[in-house]
Amino acid sequence: MEVSLFDEQFQKYRQLIVKDALIMVEGKARFDEFSNSWRMTAQRITELDKLREQNARRLVLAWPQAGESDALMGRMMEILGSWRGGPCPITIEYRGSGAAGAFTLGQEWNVKATRELIDQMEGLLGRDSVQIIYGAPPSVSMAAY
Repeated sequence: MEVSLFDEQFQKYRQLIVKDALIMVEGKARFDEFSNSWRMTAQRITELDKLREQNARRLVLAWPQAGESDALMGRMMEILGSWRGGPCPITIEYRGSGAAGAFTLGQEWNVKATRELIDQMEGLLGRDSVQIIYGAPPSVSMAAY
């Protein structure tokens, strides 16, 4: 879809408009009869990484069944320690041959759910072992007609 920006929006968001950047564009869409395609006039642009950080409600880590538990726990605490102080709680899920459960770390372990943190945790635990739970989108109110 072609997106147009007025000069004011372009100046405001120019640092986000770069090749291969993942962004969310909000604006007004319309169908252009002349080009037979949809076009949008952008009103707001947001980095997807920033949206993740703002809307992540929980980081769920699946504990691997095999491996050195003490070494893995130490490395995990080291990684999480670098990102502490954010709003996102962490839940660790465990499934073993004789037990299964989940526990949430205390608030002092809440993190900022950044791309870097997710990449580091996936490198440690495996790609399918990291999940982000997002909050419900803001409700849209409809004016009564």
